[in-house]
Amino acid sequence: FFQRALDGEKSISRTFSDPRQRRGYVNYFAVQISNAQGEAVGVLCAVHSSAILRDIVDMPLLKNAGSSNILDIYGDFVLSSTETGDREILPENQAAIISAMNGGASNPLTIIDKNGDEQMVVVLPVIDGQWYQVSMVPSKVLRSRYIQTAAGILAIIMVACCLFIWL
Repeated sequence: FFQRALDGEKSISRTFSDPRQRRGYVNYFAVQISNAQGEAVGVLCAVHSSAILRDIVDMPLLKNAGSSNILDIYGDFVLSSTETGDREILPENQAAIISAMNGGASNPLTIIDKNGDEQMVVVLPVIDGQWYQVSMVPSKVLRSRYIQTAAGILAIIMVACCLFIWL
């Protein structure tokens, strides 16, 4: 991350153990410092607790049916949601997710998790070229919402038809 920042990119590190807290984790952020001529003279680094990123990743999706994770460009977990559990990404799905990260696949993707369940996956850049948010929701949960919506629309149409006939 330091070398990337020195080369002019905004950069963020992997998650490291916090040297000040026994069970804490941190990420380092870095940007290039340039002089008036635009030449690199150094790098400004900041450290931030990973707990804030963890809170963002652990936000519930569709009433806790889905989960979000942050992956690096190699498809490895940087931060995983506590809700991910058995929905972890299988190695054979990593290629499709990495392809989506590089713009080679269309969103959303459909993958199979470790339980054999179909998952809809959306990949969004957190830091383009470095970290990506990968959100997964079971397909059956999404389909159940469609069925509920269709049933509601059908009920409205039926009531409207009955009112029309009555009038």
